[in-house]
Amino acid sequence: MSIFREFRLALSSLSQVKGYSSAIILTLGVTLGALVAIFMVNYQLLSAPLPYDNQDRLFISKGNSLKDGEIRFSDSSPYPALMNAYSFSDSDFEQKALINFNVDIIRNLPASPRVNLSYITPEYLDMLQTPFALGRNFNAREGLEAKAPVAIISYDAWDKLFGKRQDAVGKTLRFGETNFKIIGITAKEFVEPELVSIGRLTDVWLSWDFNLTEEGWRHSWGGQLSNHHLIGLLKPGVNPQQVSHKLTSRLNNQYRKELAGRSFFKSSSIEFKLTSFREKIIGDSYQQTLLLFTGVFLLLMIAVANTMNLILARTANRQRIMAIQAALGAQKSDLFRSTLIEMSLLMTATVLFSLAFSYMGIDYIKQLQLDWLPRANELSFNWLSVAFSALVSSLIALLTSLLVNRQIDYRKLSQMMLSGGKGTALQVSKKVRNILILSQVALTATMLCVSIQVFHQSISNIIQPSGLATNNVYQVKVDIGIARLASTKVLGENLKALRNQFTENPKIKNASIAMGFPLSESTDEHFFSYLSEDAEFQKQQQGVVSLVDENYLDILKFELIKGKTFSASDYDNAKNVIIINETFADKLALEEEIINKRYFWINAPGDSPYEVVGVVRDLTLPGKEELPRVFIPYMAFDFPEILIEVMPNQNLSAIELNQMMARVNKEFKVSKLIDITDAHDRLVHHDKFLAGAAAVLTLLTLFLASVGVYGILAYSIQLRRSELGIRMAIGATPATIYLEIIRENFTTVLAGFVAAGVIVTGLWLWLENTSFVDEISLWGALFPVLLIVILTALASLFSAWRIISKPAIHSLQNAQ
Repeated sequence: MSIFREFRLALSSLSQVKGYSSAIILTLGVTLGALVAIFMVNYQLLSAPLPYDNQDRLFISKGNSLKDGEIRFSDSSPYPALMNAYSFSDSDFEQKALINFNVDIIRNLPASPRVNLSYITPEYLDMLQTPFALGRNFNAREGLEAKAPVAIISYDAWDKLFGKRQDAVGKTLRFGETNFKIIGITAKEFVEPELVSIGRLTDVWLSWDFNLTEEGWRHSWGGQLSNHHLIGLLKPGVNPQQVSHKLTSRLNNQYRKELAGRSFFKSSSIEFKLTSFREKIIGDSYQQTLLLFTGVFLLLMIAVANTMNLILARTANRQRIMAIQAALGAQKSDLFRSTLIEMSLLMTATVLFSLAFSYMGIDYIKQLQLDWLPRANELSFNWLSVAFSALVSSLIALLTSLLVNRQIDYRKLSQMMLSGGKGTALQVSKKVRNILILSQVALTATMLCVSIQVFHQSISNIIQPSGLATNNVYQVKVDIGIARLASTKVLGENLKALRNQFTENPKIKNASIAMGFPLSESTDEHFFSYLSEDAEFQKQQQGVVSLVDENYLDILKFELIKGKTFSASDYDNAKNVIIINETFADKLALEEEIINKRYFWINAPGDSPYEVVGVVRDLTLPGKEELPRVFIPYMAFDFPEILIEVMPNQNLSAIELNQMMARVNKEFKVSKLIDITDAHDRLVHHDKFLAGAAAVLTLLTLFLASVGVYGILAYSIQLRRSELGIRMAIGATPATIYLEIIRENFTTVLAGFVAAGVIVTGLWLWLENTSFVDEISLWGALFPVLLIVILTALASLFSAWRIISKPAIHSLQNAQ
C-alpha cells in the first residue's frame, strides 16, 4: 500500500472520531503553544545575540563605593572618576563614551511633555551602529566640552512629538533655559540597550556637556552618582577583568590622593568594574523565565500522559481491524507505521494550532510590558518557533507510537481471526496503567505545589497593607526651570505660595512640600545619607532621607508610635529635629530610648546635631524589606515635590496643576504627576502577573489531571467488569467495592506523591535563588495533596459508578 493511500485511510479514520481528534489537538495544541511562547522568551534571554555587531566587546561601568571593605553605595561613581576614565589614553579600548540617564520636560511644546533623556558623548551611538531615519549622529566637533546644543530623538519620540513630520530635523526642543536643535532621528529598527532599567528607552539624546549634575558634584571625588556610566568597546582579545582591575587600581589611587586628610574617607575606597551589555541587560531574569518554562513543560507532560491514555484506548477498540490487517499479511512494523501516520496527522494539526496560540501568546507578552522581562520588545514569532513546535510534536508522535506498538501482542493479533475474532491482542498492562497514574500524580502534585506557593505569596503581597495612605493622594514632581537660579529665600517663598495656591483649591484637602517618597519606582530616586553620634562619623548609620514639611506625615498617614510630629515652626525655621522609623531606631539605639537623642547629619547645612523627636511605625511595602528612614523638616530647593491630598472622588491633571503653578511662577511645570494608588499598583504589578499565571496553571493542571486520571481508571475498571460483577453477586456491597478500588489506587497515588516530593525538593533548591517564592508554607504543600486525594476519590467513584450503581447481572452480561 502506498504511503499516500495510508495517509488517506488514516485521515478517513480520524474523521470518524472527531471528539477523539479534537481532544488531542486542543489539549496538546494549547499546552504546546504555551511552551513555544515561553521557549522563545528564554531563547531571547539566553541565546539570541544582541543586535550589535560587537556585542561581546561592549561593556558598561559599574562603580562601587566601599567602607572598610564593604559596599556602601552600589552602581555609582564619583563624577571626576568617570571623566578621568574617559579622558585617559589607554590601549585596551577601541572606543569609549560617557552616558547619563535622566528625565526632563520639554518646555516649548504644548503640555510640557516629560521625556527620558540620555546625555552622551558622540561615540556612544557609533558603537551601536545606530541607523537613522533622518539626519545624522553627533560628530567630533559636538563632543566633550564643545557645548553644542544639538539633539537626536528616537523614532517613537518623532511620532509622539511631531507626528513623523519630515521637517522635524531642524526644530528645537527647550530643556531648562537651553534650546537644542534636532539634528537626527533614529530609525524604527534601532534597538536601544536597556542599560538603566527594563523597558526604559531614551526619547532624546543630548550632548554630555549639558547633563544636570551640579557644579559641586562635578569636582567632588567624595560624591557618588548613579546613572552616570562609562561605555567601552574593548579591543579584540582584551580581558575585561584585567581592564577592570587596572581601572580600579588607577582610579582608587587618585581617589585616595584627592580625599587624603578627610577622616570620613579614611577607610573608604572605590572599585570600577566592567559589566558586559548582555549581563547588564539580562541580569538574573532568566531564572524566572526558566521556572515558567519548567511549569509549562510539566503541564505539557500531563497533557501527553492524557494523550497516551486516549491513544491506547482507541487502539484497544481498533484491535479487530488490526487483526484483519494482520491476517492479510500486515507485519508489526506495518501496524507501527499506520499508528505513526495517524499520530503525524494529529500532530500536524496540533502544530498549526500551537503556532497560532504561541503567536498570540508572544504578542500578549510584549503588550504586558513586564518590568522584570528584558528584551521583550525584541520578541518575535519566527522559524525557530515553527522548528521547536515541529520537533516537540514529532517526538510526541514517535514516543506514543512506540508505546502503542509495545502493547500489541502480534501473535495473539494474528490468531484472533482463527478464533472467530475472540480474545484480546492489546490490553494495557496493570504496570503501564500504574505508571501512567503515577506520572500524572507526580507531575500534577509538583505543578500544584509550585503554582499554589507562588499564588499564595503573590496574593499575600497584593493584599498586604502598606502602612501608607494611597487613596486620594498625588505626588507632583516639579520642574522649576531657570527659577533654580533665584535665591533660596525667593524660591522658598515661591514654593510656600504654591502650597497655599493648592490648598485654596476646593478640590484639594491638603498639600505638602517634600522631597523623597516611599513608593519611588527605584532606589535610585531615594536620597541616602548618614546619621552618626559623633561629628567625625566614625559610628555612622545609613538611611533614606525625606525632606518634608509639617503636613507630609499626616497626608501619608504615617503612624506615630513615640514622641511628637513636626510643627509649622519646625519647618519654617528649619529646626534641627528629626523623626525616624522603627528600623532606623533599632540601628541607632538598639535597646536604648531613642527620643531626645542627638545625631549629626552628614548633609546638614550646619554643624549642630539633630534631636530625635518622634518614631513612626515601619512601612510594609509588598515584596520589599523596610529601609531605615529619617524625616527632616527642610525645604528641597532643586528638585521639589508637592504631595497633594484631594477630596474624595476628585481627580487632578497636569494641565490644571500647571495653570495653578503659573500664577506663582511661570517657570514651574509639572515634571511628573503620580497617583499614589497607581504607584502602589506598580509595586504589585509583578505579583499580579504571577498570581494570574499561577491561577491559570493550577486550573489547567487540575483539568488535565482530572481527565487523565479518570480515563485511566475508567479503562482499568472496564477490564475488571466481570470480576467486580462476580464479587457483587456473592455479596460485596457497592461501598466495599468502591473502598477496595480506592485502596488499590491510593497505593499508586502515594508513590506519585513520593516522586513529586523528590521533584519539588530539587525545584525548591533552585527557587530559593529566585524572587518567585521567599519561603514555603505548610498550607501550600498540603493543599495540593488534598486536591489530588479528592480528585482521585472522585475519579474512582465516577469510573466505578456504572458498575456499582446497578445490579451485578448487568456487569456479568456486558462482560460476555
